[in-house]
Amino acid sequence: MTIDDKRVVVVTVESGFAKPYKTSSGIYYTKSGADKKIMSDEELKRLFSEPKRLYADEEILPKTDITDINSEMFMQFLKKDNEKIYTELKLKKLSFKQVLENKELLSQNRLTLAGNLLFGLEPQRFCPSFYVDCCYFVGESIATNSYKSQKTIKGTFNTMLNESLSFIKSNLRSYQVEKDFNSNAKLEIDETIFTELVINALIHRDYYINSSIKIFMFDDRVEIISPGKLTNSLTIDKIKNGLSVHRNPILNSISKKILPYTGYGSGIQRVIEINSDVEFINDKELEQFKCIIPRSIIR
Repeated sequence: MTIDDKRVVVVTVESGFAKPYKTSSGIYYTKSGADKKIMSDEELKRLFSEPKRLYADEEILPKTDITDINSEMFMQFLKKDNEKIYTELKLKKLSFKQVLENKELLSQNRLTLAGNLLFGLEPQRFCPSFYVDCCYFVGESIATNSYKSQKTIKGTFNTMLNESLSFIKSNLRSYQVEKDFNSNAKLEIDETIFTELVINALIHRDYYINSSIKIFMFDDRVEIISPGKLTNSLTIDKIKNGLSVHRNPILNSISKKILPYTGYGSGIQRVIEINSDVEFINDKELEQFKCIIPRSIIR
């Protein structure tokens, strides 16, 4: 543009969505007057302790906007969650954008990670690594060259949960409980066990790690593997005793209304009560949490 008969280049840089930023050498800078300086340890501690840096599900997805929300699905949730807000929205006393922002599903006109995974039209378009990878291997080792069944499951939480459970159930054996020929068959693994563990994987996994949840089936066991080790000071003994720390608070809160999930930390306890042989491995080196469910031997 021209100012006082002089040609001036004006550059506008929008505020970023993924702060803080560092150089390729791993250095963090901050403005100091007209210059810049390397951030001190105290400044870095304050920066990383800001609430918006604590939770992955609050992260803003830059290429999204409000049109990427499945409005029908969200309205179904809202009617169940808060009928008053639902009615006010239908009467246009509230704006759709305002309600999404209040639920922390939209921020700065962009979907949050939670908004995309819970109600996105195409969640994996913006989160390509966040899906469920299912495989039933022949035998008892992942080193085999063949598999019986394989499926990549994408979609919202609801879709990923339902299709994951269907994959497991369709590949489990059933047996006759009563002598009556017409009696109902029973799955070799109680459905509550793998339902609780798949839900936990979806809600509590580490979304800062770009990797899929894995459901691996073998002839002798089922493994459900979540990216990320247990958060903060959690240990296997603590989760067995019902202690829960919410790594993804938005996903945790809203999932109570759309999934068979309480959020009280009781899921692992229910699993153990049904089958105390279920094994939990908190692998800090591989950054993953693994649940191993033994399969019954049916002769």
